Amino acid sequence: MKFKQIIKNTAEILGLSDVVELINEDATIEELNNNSNYRLLLRCSALVVANLATHYSELTATQRFNVSVGGRIDFSSFDNPPISIKSARQNGERVRFTTFIDHIIVPRTGQVDVVYTYLPKVTTGDEINPFPIPHATIEYGILAEYAFIQGMMCEAQVWNAKFGEMLFSVKQKNGKSIKMPESF
Repeated sequence: MKFKQIIKNTAEILGLSDVVELINEDATIEELNNNSNYRLLLRCSALVVANLATHYSELTATQRFNVSVGGRIDFSSFDNPPISIKSARQNGERVRFTTFIDHIIVPRTGQVDVVYTYLPKVTTGDEINPFPIPHATIEYGILAEYAFIQGMMCEAQVWNAKFGEMLFSVKQKNGKSIKMPESF
């Protein structure tokens, strides 16, 4: 499911009919971004995604780089913003690497495959939910972030509790270890 649909579902709960109408009318990204409520819900989506990617479900990708002399691979050249580098391989053989704040160094030249965890981008709403969890879980997280940003602390706690309960139930089903979200 695309984040745009998740945002629409959240907007319906919040009574933000302007967002619902824009999405129903299949508005362009520019039209959506001109709507302050949509931008806020999109921002809340990005916060929930960051929380999930760093505490719940590591999303892993492998990317091939052509490494030149010096062995530097800038994080800006990755398809997705990396959280951590898991391994580097050349022709199937593990390659040592050193991690710096904005790049890694491998002591070889040529093609190197880098396995890394990443933070998914949510910038337009057209992105697909990459997490193996029910979309309602993300909706609860967005509702909690929205309430917190709007200063509605009691509502934020309620939605955050529901978000945590959904994550806990998913954990029970798949046995993954997760860190439960903090209360506001």
